[in-house]
Amino acid sequence: MDYVDDGCMHMFTPGQVTVMRNILSTTRASILTSTGCSGTVGVSERSVESSVDLYPNPANDAVYIEYHLSFPALSNVAVYDMLGKKVAATELHSSTGKQQLNIAD
Repeated sequence: MDYVDDGCMHMFTPGQVTVMRNILSTTRASILTSTGCSGTVGVSERSVESSVDLYPNPANDAVYIEYHLSFPALSNVAVYDMLGKKVAATELHSSTGKQQLNIAD
């Protein structure tokens, strides 16, 4: 895996994929048929139907965030540019709404 602490920490190199697949097909093959993660005890499932739309993309001056959250709690939102620099931040005070965020320098 990439050892950088960022949002893209999900890619494997081709060599890592080969090693992982070899191990899963030989010495750890039982993981593929294990039922160890099926079912839970004492936990009820909740349906989470939330959506967040951010547009336009790309943008120069302002973006809009339109949201429908399945939970009423206060949420913090941050918008980052392609280089990882935070360009805007806001708090969502309701479970549904639309806000304009100024991203101009």
